[in-house]
Amino acid sequence: RRVHGSNYELHALVAATVLQSDPRSELPAPFVASMINGPHVAPTARAGNLADLLRLYLKYNLVERAAKTAIAWLPVAVAGSASGDAVWVPYLALNTLRIALAELSGKIARTEPADAPAPARVRELLAQVEAAIASVE
Repeated sequence: RRVHGSNYELHALVAATVLQSDPRSELPAPFVASMINGPHVAPTARAGNLADLLRLYLKYNLVERAAKTAIAWLPVAVAGSASGDAVWVPYLALNTLRIALAELSGKIARTEPADAPAPARVRELLAQVEAAIASVE
C-alpha cells in the first residue's frame, strides 16, 4: 500500500500502527521528537502534533506515557512562545489527560472516594501535569 502525505501524517500513521499492534511498544524518543517537532531542526513543539500524540496514547490507555510526554514537551512549547512565536496549547487534550490521571488515581468523587489512596507515581504525574498546564495558562 502506498501512502501519500506529509512527514507528520507518516509519523502519525506509524505511531498508530505500532501502538495498535502492541500498546506496550515504546515509540523511540527520536521518533517522538520528530513527530512533535515536524520538519524543524530545532525543537519547536508543534502543539497540534503533541495533542495528537497525547490522544493516541490515551486511546490505548497509556495514561502514564501520555503524562510523561506532556510534561517533557509543554515546556518546549512555552519556550517557543517566549521567543515570539505564537503557540497553540492543546487544552482539550491536556484536560482529557488530567481527567484520565485523576480517574487512574481514584480522585474523581463520583467513582471513588476523594480520600482513596492512589499510587504515588500517578499522584506525582498528576501534580507535574497540573504544574505544566499552569505554566502555560
